[in-house]
Amino acid sequence: MGEAPVGDDLLQRMTRTLDTLLAPGGAPLLPPVARERRLRAWVSEGLSRVEDELWAARFHHHCPVPGAPRSAYLHRVLRSPRRPTLLAGIRFKGGDVQQPFVELLAWDRPIAGSQAWRRTRARLAAEFQDFNPTRMRVRWPGQAAPDVAREDRGVDQFLVAGRLSTLRERHRPWGHEAVEVVRATDDGFHLAFLAAFRRWQSSAGPLGREVSPADEETWRRCLQTGAVVCARAGGRWAGVMAAARAAERSIEGYCVQELFLDTPLRGRRRAPVLQHHLVDVLLDRGRDCLWGTIHGTNAPSLRAALRTGREVIETWWFLAL
Repeated sequence: MGEAPVGDDLLQRMTRTLDTLLAPGGAPLLPPVARERRLRAWVSEGLSRVEDELWAARFHHHCPVPGAPRSAYLHRVLRSPRRPTLLAGIRFKGGDVQQPFVELLAWDRPIAGSQAWRRTRARLAAEFQDFNPTRMRVRWPGQAAPDVAREDRGVDQFLVAGRLSTLRERHRPWGHEAVEVVRATDDGFHLAFLAAFRRWQSSAGPLGREVSPADEETWRRCLQTGAVVCARAGGRWAGVMAAARAAERSIEGYCVQELFLDTPLRGRRRAPVLQHHLVDVLLDRGRDCLWGTIHGTNAPSLRAALRTGREVIETWWFLAL
């Protein structure tokens, strides 16, 4: 088992390392002081789970692995002479105990070069061998990958973001006026959305198994703290985009909770139209972004996000152990 952290020094070192890694990221990120403060809170929460037995008990209850005690679900701090100190925890893809992986959350010195990554992967594999994970996950700036062989890595998801002020200045896409888009004031569209989503999911192959539809509670949160816009075609509901107020470790603003187009609008570059309408109605507090995560296999959604001015801030990479 990894040791519990001692004092505030480790928190400071890990925060500084992540901040340095993210700093060249560009406009969507928070200014330096605010970014460092938010990163510090994010790392602090991760470190608190090294000893949070209640959190580990809940995790164990939802993802019970035969033979693994509740204490094994705690985050762990891995120390080694002349090596970076690592903060990591076990995770399960989609909550499936048959798909365990190790989440590398933070480290206190740069991990640079293929040899350093090979040692890091070996340390994590040994530390979490009670779950028999075959891969780890790490967040890395932009679309560049850690220095690991191509065959040993793959994208899990992208974090894309753009400042609202910048997105509002962009040229409106073709067809902007030809699509009827209205702001929703309630979740009365939810059943139509759910039926359309299930139809798409049944024919979407592997991607359909990776994503889930937003639920009614998510729609309510969007209506309360963000906005929901719906597209119509032929007098019928045909698409939706929704965002709720939320912060991520290096950005703040509104997180996209759902972007979905039904068959009449799909493949016709209508997603940018929905985004522009959504951006127009979101309240901007000065440094707010529109951000969200996109699954690594969802190329159409990534293209739509990039086309409308958002950029890849970070990528979650799966690395083989």
